[in-house]
Amino acid sequence: MNDPDTHARHAHVDPRLLYDELPPFLVAGNRFGSYGFGAGLSGLLLALAPFGHAVAWILVVAAVVLGGTGYIRYAQDRATNRDASAVGFATGWIGFVVLLLELATSIPLPPEAYLYYPAP
Repeated sequence: MNDPDTHARHAHVDPRLLYDELPPFLVAGNRFGSYGFGAGLSGLLLALAPFGHAVAWILVVAAVVLGGTGYIRYAQDRATNRDASAVGFATGWIGFVVLLLELATSIPLPPEAYLYYPAP
């Protein structure tokens, strides 16, 4: 759609400057955050499923690392999407806790082993 107001606003500006305002890594978005979101969601779903736990461990650790890196890049004004990074980081941690709880319940220990009482 040709909006005359859009063209009129930028008529006095050199067209090359419109694309040179942001560095290239800001235009592309935050790939660390996006990959962290994908890994976190996949890892959480595999952690909740009755299969795929070996892959889920790798995915949730990758989600925590990539989501944290993406959020730090956003905080340093080097990336654009904070939300995908935060959700990837959070789903990675939730998946990690689910896997740890499942691991703790799968080890056959008596209930006394989970409690620590120092010797009197």
